[in-house]
Amino acid sequence: LDTSPGLTWCHANRGHLKGGLSPTSVRHVHGLLNTVLDWAVRMQMIGHNLLKAVDPPARARPEVDALSNEDIGKIIDAASGTRWETAIKLALATGMRRGEISALKWNAIDFNSGTVIIRAALSQTKAGIITKSTKTGRNRSPPGQRSIASAKEAVRRRAPCRWPCL
Repeated sequence: LDTSPGLTWCHANRGHLKGGLSPTSVRHVHGLLNTVLDWAVRMQMIGHNLLKAVDPPARARPEVDALSNEDIGKIIDAASGTRWETAIKLALATGMRRGEISALKWNAIDFNSGTVIIRAALSQTKAGIITKSTKTGRNRSPPGQRSIASAKEAVRRRAPCRWPCL
């Protein structure tokens, strides 16, 4: 099995590989071929997996374009007094995802300790809105907890709650 010509696709060229594949695509192909060749070794079809000697390209890390304090202030001012105010402040303070904020329930908030536990997310599907696990599949508590609890308590006292019922 001569694999030397096939290994040239793994050499990166300014973020894209020869042939126009992105590093992420090549990592996926590398992982698939590695799995297939490992299986071929176990089945004694080949002696060893030559792909073990080839490192896939590094993951491309997109540059983060964070909001400035001025932009955050403008967003908060625009949302002030609207039904979205609390959700927007929560997203800005914690980085919670839209679906996580929408799925938030009162029992996820501990007003005594000032913490929120993210347990689920809402998702729009062809069948309608469903509750699913978080993107990572694990419960988590975002930072900025004290301000979250204070904002949530203020909203709770205003009742009755309209969607989004935060």
